[in-house]
Amino acid sequence: MRASPITVLAFPIIGVFVLAACGTSPEIEIPLTNVPAATNTPKIIAPTLIPTSPPRTLVVCLGREPSSLYLYANTRPEADTILQALYDGPIDLRSHRYEPVILASLPSFDNGGARVESVIVSDGQVYLNPQTLVPDRLASRKPYLPSDCSDPDCITFYTEGDVAMDRIVAEFELLPDVRWSDGEELKASDSVFSFKMDGDTNTPTTKYLVQRTSSYTAQDKLRTQWVGIPGFLDPEFESNFWSPLPEHILGQFAASELLVNVEAARTPLGWGPYIIQSWESGKEIVLVKSQSYFRSGEDLPFFDLLRFRFLGSDYVSALEQVLTGECDVLDESAFPFTFWPSALDLAANNRLQIKSQPGAVMERIDFNTLGAEGSRAFSDLRARRAFEACIDRQGIVDELLFGLSPVPDSYLPSTHPLYVDDPSLTALSVAQANRLLEEIGWIDDDDDPSSPRTANAIFGIRDGTPFEVKFLTTGGALHEVLTKKIQEDLANCGIGFMPEFGDSSELFEPWPNGPIFGGRFETVGWAWPVYASPPCEMFAGFEVPTVDNLFGINATGFRDLDYDRACRTQLLSPPGGEIYQKAIEDTQRIFRAQIPSIPLFNRPRIVIFGIEICGPDPDPTSFSVLWNIEQYAAGDRCENE
Repeated sequence: MRASPITVLAFPIIGVFVLAACGTSPEIEIPLTNVPAATNTPKIIAPTLIPTSPPRTLVVCLGREPSSLYLYANTRPEADTILQALYDGPIDLRSHRYEPVILASLPSFDNGGARVESVIVSDGQVYLNPQTLVPDRLASRKPYLPSDCSDPDCITFYTEGDVAMDRIVAEFELLPDVRWSDGEELKASDSVFSFKMDGDTNTPTTKYLVQRTSSYTAQDKLRTQWVGIPGFLDPEFESNFWSPLPEHILGQFAASELLVNVEAARTPLGWGPYIIQSWESGKEIVLVKSQSYFRSGEDLPFFDLLRFRFLGSDYVSALEQVLTGECDVLDESAFPFTFWPSALDLAANNRLQIKSQPGAVMERIDFNTLGAEGSRAFSDLRARRAFEACIDRQGIVDELLFGLSPVPDSYLPSTHPLYVDDPSLTALSVAQANRLLEEIGWIDDDDDPSSPRTANAIFGIRDGTPFEVKFLTTGGALHEVLTKKIQEDLANCGIGFMPEFGDSSELFEPWPNGPIFGGRFETVGWAWPVYASPPCEMFAGFEVPTVDNLFGINATGFRDLDYDRACRTQLLSPPGGEIYQKAIEDTQRIFRAQIPSIPLFNRPRIVIFGIEICGPDPDPTSFSVLWNIEQYAAGDRCENE
């Protein structure tokens, strides 16, 4: 599972994996890197002149103030919303698919913009190890995948000399006459400069794609070329265009200097619809329309002034400020889960507007299938099936999320283009679940309906052990009410449910120290994002954390040979082909049959806005619900839409 070059900029790492960052609710904690005072003198860019008539102004209210707007700074998700106004693209991720914005098209095998080519690899050269799935150097007895084969059975062990492997080459072409807001032409070399800053060891980014890149070069003024390392057939190659940085402004600075540079942090230059005019710390950022915007000929953006106000903890008055016009739009960071009912009620009475979509962040309960702290309850598939059936997931969605999410049945959301709809595996009823628990040996031998079942002749579990399940999760209003609902549901099956709320930095610590990745748990509730390529690794046996794989992401310990084979085939196959598609289908069917995890719901993406505003269109996978802020309008423009 990985983030593309454009998502790496905005999605900080929690522990060893990417949690919901950009566009998430305030329930999810995001690490913050503060920007110290800069020593470099910033270059002042004159803002676009504002018309003499009263400017049309849009006020967007955010939850918190970002510390920096530099593309590669670890910052809050609110920064992603503001960056939508400074940059438009370069590539949008919408509904799990990439769309070009400032590019003529995205490269594909069909349009000739991408190709798989065979390349000679020699001893000591970098390639993708098909067993570890990480970059490696070819050496004696190291495994590699020969050219023209993506089947794990083809893996060969190197002896000496030259061998042939496959790699992907993709080319990107900028639209002509896209300009920075200071009027300078945006060039392919600006994207290459951004690649170099991303790859610098001082820049706090994941380096996932940088390490799997053989070269990234400017072919001419408008075209860049990405070449992957041998063996890395990236399913997201079409997005491997680094978001440009203005080399003519920032090229004089080292990567370490840019992290503390006032100009990069407070007044970044973009090519989008707006340019920063002022930043009053603790209060607001004001932006004005850019006359250099490449879509200005379409009469975009509609608003002359854009104000981003910071509400802080003043969530209570957020909805009231929409009603009074102090806020035209509430970003999803500006109101917590607890205020959804009030917002929905106001929308039902036509006092404000709400738009929502099921998001890419999936809330799950994962089992420890290897056993934890002496309990081996969930190593038995029947116990996992019964546990799943006892939880009223539709009731959770209806009662807690007001029906704003479907109930998922795969590790992929139903909105994903590679989701497989297979109704052959139906969930048990509660009555069937209770009978299955009796069959396993979890018996109800007293007259107290509130007491949990106890073990009777279950292998590996002492007789009389109550069926009480420990549940680790992070705090927050959503998890608290969710846990209470699950607790009530499981009680109907005689299962005790004991939640333990912890801090994400401690819970998600890598193996062996963290309780989750260290395997010291029974069940865990957490949220994982699913963006473009299916993250089958989350349940692959080769991703179980061990001393040899400290950063493995499969905390469940689930191992299934057929699943692992299908997942590895997916990861090693050219994307989009029949083998690739079949492998993804197989992983979903095995997941449904074996239930290493219970998908509960997809966290909704919600935007709240005034009744005079039009244009908001939240998307499941966009970096911000305000991804199309240049299209927001009011008044007569709304009537004409």
